[in-house]
Amino acid sequence: MKSWITKIVIGVLAAGVVLATATAQSRVTLPELPPAAGEECVEPTDVMRRDHPKFLLHIRDETVHGGIRGARHSLVECIDCHVQPVGGNEPPRYSDPQHFCASCHVFTGVRVDCFQCHADRPARATYFHKLSGHRHHMGDGTLSAAELKLLAEQGESHE
Repeated sequence: MKSWITKIVIGVLAAGVVLATATAQSRVTLPELPPAAGEECVEPTDVMRRDHPKFLLHIRDETVHGGIRGARHSLVECIDCHVQPVGGNEPPRYSDPQHFCASCHVFTGVRVDCFQCHADRPARATYFHKLSGHRHHMGDGTLSAAELKLLAEQGESHE
């Protein structure tokens, strides 16, 4: 795990050097970041560019090891705000250079593995249904008489 974190830190530092150099020399075309949907980020832009891996790793540890959710920094919230439809089409996938995360990570050569498990597009009804504590979260939550009878036969009840 330390090598993974080290790679991320080195990648972020390299990205900072590349962006600083590119800005100073203006011979390198900087990545174009798609606009965000929200009005204001949870942190200033320079802080997010520099520290977003730390925030995401910290929240990952709190969530996975401590079961703590709803923190200030959330990958889901980042995706919901920064990954928006392009040209009337659906929001791009991470494999598309127009994806917010990919635009910088491709530019800097930093590979991320966030989207092997997490959604790379906003969680909207058209892409996924939201999970709930309700056992039967598919549909509108109502069950037909036949479904209720089947559940009763299986010893389950509908709450």
